[in-house]
Amino acid sequence: MIGWCQYQKGEYTDAGNRFLKIGDELNSDKKVRAYYLAAKSFKNAGKLKRAGDIFKRIIDDYKSSNYWDDSVFEYGMILNKTGKPEDASNYYLLLFKEHPHSSLVDEALYRRAETLYQAEFYRRAVEAFNFYRRSMQNGKMADASLYWEGMAWYKLGEKDKALETWSLLVSSFKKSSYRADALIKIAKIYVDKGNYNRAISYYDILLNDHPQYSKEKGVELLREKTRYLAFGYSGEEAELTAKISKGGGASTDSGREAMLKLAEMYISKISDKKKLELAFQYLNRVIENGSPSQEAMAYFLLGRYFEKKKDYYSAGKNYFNAAVRNKNDKEFFTHSVYNAAYNMKRAGYKKEAYALIQILENSYPESKWTEKAKNLLEN
Repeated sequence: MIGWCQYQKGEYTDAGNRFLKIGDELNSDKKVRAYYLAAKSFKNAGKLKRAGDIFKRIIDDYKSSNYWDDSVFEYGMILNKTGKPEDASNYYLLLFKEHPHSSLVDEALYRRAETLYQAEFYRRAVEAFNFYRRSMQNGKMADASLYWEGMAWYKLGEKDKALETWSLLVSSFKKSSYRADALIKIAKIYVDKGNYNRAISYYDILLNDHPQYSKEKGVELLREKTRYLAFGYSGEEAELTAKISKGGGASTDSGREAMLKLAEMYISKISDKKKLELAFQYLNRVIENGSPSQEAMAYFLLGRYFEKKKDYYSAGKNYFNAAVRNKNDKEFFTHSVYNAAYNMKRAGYKKEAYALIQILENSYPESKWTEKAKNLLEN
């Protein structure tokens, strides 16, 4: 009674010592029960080595005891917690071999595979998850074993094997909590393989069967990005276009940010006249709907747009519009004014260029852009 009271009060070390003393004084099956409770008490107290020693004693000396399979299971968990996953795996397997009808076998075999996976023994984990399903025909963790076996194959670089395993999970366990995660992983592998239409079909299943998960994971956006990849867009271009399409376009902050990034990409990196004009449209929509900082960046990029078209006067005007809309950002302001002066000079408007340089000299004489602007005057 005293041992139980101590255990229930959370005085696990005292309870463990009490149960151990009782066990040493008894000679019946109650002796093993007392030892088992002592080991459980020490485990709860965080004294894993002491608990493990007692569980091991029961395993070695009391094989016919009713507490043998529980002790093997508990000892396996302690071995894993103390950095001995392979030994833990062996004890979980021992429980199956010696007591195949124990109520703990299902969990023991699953933990064996899980332990090997967590220890990054992926090849052995694959075999262990497979062994679990072969041994437990109606195992309660069959869906989980398929999911994590797929993960092990993926870690091994065997994407086709991962696809095969996750596909079996998706088709066999339609109510599994692992199904949605398997579906999104299958879709992403097909994206990596360039099989975009197949990927889209799995995103469609996700959207239909798992709407809440799809919302949390942004599946609609992933599907839209994949659709643009199928059209031949690059990865970043497809992602930004999808954000514009599904993110509310110019009516939302995220949509405007995507427009700015995509416009910058089209102006700087892509020599496609249609996309250059699309950048122009995006920037004007940001100017109409954006915050002051977004509006300033849109004017700055319009400056680059007109530079690319060799319309230096329009470039200069847009750079100046950018500057006056974000005066508080010193770097942005001075850079924009310098670009405005540089393009006005290129366009032949020297008087306007000089006036812009004067603004820099009066406002930020120490700026690197002011020094560059002085060189414009000298040249």
